[in-house]
Amino acid sequence: LTLTSLKNLFIAACKISALPALTNNINLETLSLVQLYHVSAVPEFKHLSKLKNLDLDSTNLTTLPELPTNLQELRLGSCDDLTSLPDASGLKELKVINLPARLKGWEKGGFQAFSL
Repeated sequence: LTLTSLKNLFIAACKISALPALTNNINLETLSLVQLYHVSAVPEFKHLSKLKNLDLDSTNLTTLPELPTNLQELRLGSCDDLTSLPDASGLKELKVINLPARLKGWEKGGFQAFSL
C-alpha cells in the first residue's frame, strides 16, 4: 500500500487475513487496525517515523513488531493472544491504553522487551 500523503488509516472489522506492507507511507500519523480477528501478524512499523497513534484493539496478534520512535499512544484492548512485546523503553512519551492485565509486566518493567 503506497499512499505517501496519507496521514490517517483506519481498517476495522474486515475479514482479511493479511495486511499490506506500509513501507512508503512515511507521513502516516494515525494507524487504526481494529477488530481484525483473522490477522495474526502486522507489518513492520518502525520506519513510520511520524506515527504517533497506533490502535490494535481487538486483534489476534501474538507478537508486536518494533515500534516507531515517535509513537505516543498504543491501544491494545482485548489483545488477549499477545505473548511477546518489543523493547519500547526509549519511547519516553508512550502511553499504553487498555494493556491486558497479564501483560502489565511490560509496563512495570519500563517497556523493555517482554515475553510470557
